[in-house]
Amino acid sequence: MIFPLNGNGATLTIKNPQNYPMLARTTLVAEDRKSAVPFVATPPLFRLDGNQQSQVRIVRTGGDYPTDRESLAWACIQGVPPQAAGEALKDEAKKSTSVSVQVSISTCMKMMLRPESLKQSPEDVGGQVTWHQEGNQLVAKNPTAYYLSLAELKVGGTAVKEPEYLAPQSEKRYSLGAGKGGEVSWKVITDYGGNSREFRASLK
Repeated sequence: MIFPLNGNGATLTIKNPQNYPMLARTTLVAEDRKSAVPFVATPPLFRLDGNQQSQVRIVRTGGDYPTDRESLAWACIQGVPPQAAGEALKDEAKKSTSVSVQVSISTCMKMMLRPESLKQSPEDVGGQVTWHQEGNQLVAKNPTAYYLSLAELKVGGTAVKEPEYLAPQSEKRYSLGAGKGGEVSWKVITDYGGNSREFRASLK
């Protein structure tokens, strides 16, 4: 999700793929997934019937963020099911405390907090990442102002598990098997949730 820091907010669509109703709870946290952030989700808690979808509005309430690079927050959505299969949630306000620990669906998605000065996209700059090998470690350097979420990362044709993301103007290290080397290839996730073209580079 791209959140324009100078915009009027962003909208998140939540779907319930189950055949029974759930309580949908949205929590917004910082990159460490613990600290509070100056954003609010409206509504923060609501009933979502089976096979239905609804929207949550996310609005900034304050805070100071860099204007020359992206920042990252997380929108975490929890689905709280009925206590027993087939039971309807007739009174969400009354039951929310007792069933809030019975979370069966939980997911967090990135909120890329993008300042107005950044006019490009991760796909435009994804090829600027540089790679080199130090012993059995692959070192990635992201010189850009963007968080680059890696959809795919391979070294010598072998996939690196859970490549996650590269923060702006930072370095990240990955463990390599003994003797690994050769060409690095990677794809980044675009602003629209798809995969970019494949980028390639030789290890230095």
